[in-house]
Amino acid sequence: MRVSDNQRYQGFIPQYQSLLARQIDIQRQVASGQKILRASDDTAGAARAQLYISELSTLSQDLRNIDEAKGETDIAADAVQRSLDMMQRVRELAVQAGNPTLDNTARTNISQELEQILKTISGLGGQSHRGQMVFSGTLTNQASFVTADTNADGKIDTVTYQGNYETRAVEISPGRTSDYSVLGSNQGGGEFGVFIDWQGGVEQTNVFKSIVDLRNAVDANNLSAISSASIPQLEKDISHLTVAMARIGGVQSRMETSVTLNEDVSETTQLNLSKIRDTDIAEATTRYAQLETSYKAALNMGARIMQMSLLDYVR
Repeated sequence: MRVSDNQRYQGFIPQYQSLLARQIDIQRQVASGQKILRASDDTAGAARAQLYISELSTLSQDLRNIDEAKGETDIAADAVQRSLDMMQRVRELAVQAGNPTLDNTARTNISQELEQILKTISGLGGQSHRGQMVFSGTLTNQASFVTADTNADGKIDTVTYQGNYETRAVEISPGRTSDYSVLGSNQGGGEFGVFIDWQGGVEQTNVFKSIVDLRNAVDANNLSAISSASIPQLEKDISHLTVAMARIGGVQSRMETSVTLNEDVSETTQLNLSKIRDTDIAEATTRYAQLETSYKAALNMGARIMQMSLLDYVR
């Protein structure tokens, strides 16, 4: 069978094109930094890479969730710590007010300071984070506490909770959620109330009422009520706020641990994705050099074959 020059030339073209296309692919991989430019490059690898990308997206969202929750718990912790410090001061004032030798001016000053502390703690109970009330449960657009009543002298008589009794939760790692909010009161439900706490249907702590009762006892110069009722109750309130601080600290610790774990998992996932998707420059350079050598050799061999004729065999 006679093989024409054109047939020989057409026979070389697919090999040339294949070698050249493979070189171009490597050039694109090096330029983009990714060895999987389309799913057909590595179907299984592309599928695994997509799973890793999805996992990284979830981890990133969880880290944002934690950051948001941490911002709120930081504000809650600050509010409770400041309230705790003030309740310590209230107890000191109670001890002072229980002194029978105290004159009326001193009692008036104590009463006025107690009223100011009451307003301040009420304000701390109404703290917000990015426009959302910290202690109102899931009613984040509702003020946590309001002054419900005042007496004839214009002093606060009652501070009322306006939030609900549902804590908020957020995903902190893939498939795992955690409560992070704290309730201002648990009178209508919930495990723990920061400023007003009920257990077994009985009010155990109400820092606002405790201050009001002490202030009223000071105004009435009721030393018995100060020593037998106010001081013991204030000690219970202080102990309760200390527990509240510990509970919030536990939430913060859990969030910090989740951040560390998520960052570790994210780093590992990113490395696995990189192994599948990213170009190994050294390996790509070596493969390119090999293909370039093969391409040049094929061109050289093709040129030599194309120059052959029967005259080359005539002696």
